[in-house]
Amino acid sequence: MQTRLLRALAAPFLIATLGLGRSSVDCVPLFAQYASEEPSLHSYTVPLRATVAIHKLFTFHMGMNGTAYFRSPDRFAVDIHGVPDQYRKTFAKLGTPRTWPQSYDLQIVGIDGTGDDRIYHLRGTPYHPCEVEHLEADVAGPNAPVKATWYMRDGGTIAATIDFTNAGAYSVPKSEHADIDSGGFKIHVDLAFGDYAVNGPVSDALF
Repeated sequence: MQTRLLRALAAPFLIATLGLGRSSVDCVPLFAQYASEEPSLHSYTVPLRATVAIHKLFTFHMGMNGTAYFRSPDRFAVDIHGVPDQYRKTFAKLGTPRTWPQSYDLQIVGIDGTGDDRIYHLRGTPYHPCEVEHLEADVAGPNAPVKATWYMRDGGTIAATIDFTNAGAYSVPKSEHADIDSGGFKIHVDLAFGDYAVNGPVSDALF
């Protein structure tokens, strides 16, 4: 309790000392890297494999294939075979860390650590009303996993850890592990991303 209180009290002073406004997420190293990549990264397409476990009275396991699409600066879509369109759209609205600054009003609400070990605690509200009430995320260095929790308007939550790799000169998701708690269901999803095709054509119809 005392540690959390000290962090809460220290955060505004640390933010001020570092010269970071509460919306200055461009100063977060991961987002600064994305900004430097933006002029040359226009799009990507990547196959994915989703492994899903659904828990209620019983546990059901299934595996599905799909494709994720990104187009600069903030377009993101996921097509997973056998998943209803409404759920694909919800997943797409969660976005990826690369699209968050364009999709969410992000604020730095706390900072832990120093130097390269610094972790930025972020809170974001969608710029446009959707199923997401707000996002909370812990973001460290460009190669470190990102931990995020989306709080949905229906009371559900989606908690995810995103790991990264490089596709040429660009930082891209390697895998994502998510736990969904909604409507009495608990769902665990593991996403494994394949080989990225960078800067190819991505149709408007996908979004």
